[in-house]
Amino acid sequence: AVSCNQNDVRAAIGNASDGDTVLVPAGNCKWDNRLIITKGIYLKGAGRDITNLTGNLSSTYLVTYEPWNYSANRAFRISGFTIDLANNFSGIALGYGSKVAPFVLQTNIRIDHNRFINGQTKTHHAIWNYARMFGVIDHNQIENVSYHTRADAGVTSSYWDYFTFNFGKEDNLYFEDNVFLG
Repeated sequence: AVSCNQNDVRAAIGNASDGDTVLVPAGNCKWDNRLIITKGIYLKGAGRDITNLTGNLSSTYLVTYEPWNYSANRAFRISGFTIDLANNFSGIALGYGSKVAPFVLQTNIRIDHNRFINGQTKTHHAIWNYARMFGVIDHNQIENVSYHTRADAGVTSSYWDYFTFNFGKEDNLYFEDNVFLG
């Protein structure tokens, strides 16, 4: 992307194909709308506290991954950002959107090396696993966020069967080496 401006990031994602990495440079950018990603890409910031995104939103997410048209399991990753929730919105939603429909289970999700801050209201959270996305959430720092993570809405009772851990299996969402403060 040319900059961390939301329109520049959206344009870079539009030009990307599944499997591509979209690099977002250092900067402090305020986003006014939700960024919807439908491709299996790696969205990579320049680093925590280097690529800083603050939302000017209310009651929504800054970034959502919505793979509704997928007929295959795609890799999706976000890392290297500080996301300031500004006490008025949430961070990243996996499988969020108006289409809660069957799709190929996504087991190659990774959210890593990010920092989420300032989410003190009881309705906002850093990461929401909305629709059976599996992989790993690791090396994030989540500070002063009332609801760190959430995994519930839009899923059937069979989803909860995955909570019987089969260590090493791909049908779980793992949390490793994260720091929770506040």
